[in-house]
Amino acid sequence: MDTFSTRHMDIQDSGSAMPDHLPPLESDQHILLVFTEQNQHIQFSLDHQMVLGRRCPDNSQPPDVDLATFGAYPAGVSRRHCVLRREAGKLIVMDLGSSNGTKVNDYRLTPHSPFQIVNGDALWLGRLQAWIYFKA
Repeated sequence: MDTFSTRHMDIQDSGSAMPDHLPPLESDQHILLVFTEQNQHIQFSLDHQMVLGRRCPDNSQPPDVDLATFGAYPAGVSRRHCVLRREAGKLIVMDLGSSNGTKVNDYRLTPHSPFQIVNGDALWLGRLQAWIYFKA
């Protein structure tokens, strides 16, 4: 096993509470991911689709959004974990066959099956939890 492979983990979710305060969205196209356990957030523009995952030194296809600084590796996030995309005015997430799975709230996604996200949902990539906000 190479040293940058995603480890399979026994995932037991305790979860963190929704954030009390949110930074403003920069535009209608922006997505805000809030990591309450790390007390950090990331905001990015989503015009069409973006792959979320973690970058590593030998990664020939890095993700569009690198979650390494939010503890992605120890939380079991795969290099190319899931994709977020806009489709007919809705926000869709799809697990890309990740090692430790993707969940929206308490629902575990089936790999390669699109799932609609609602503003304020909890998005789990392995054991990494983020609250997701956007303008519908």
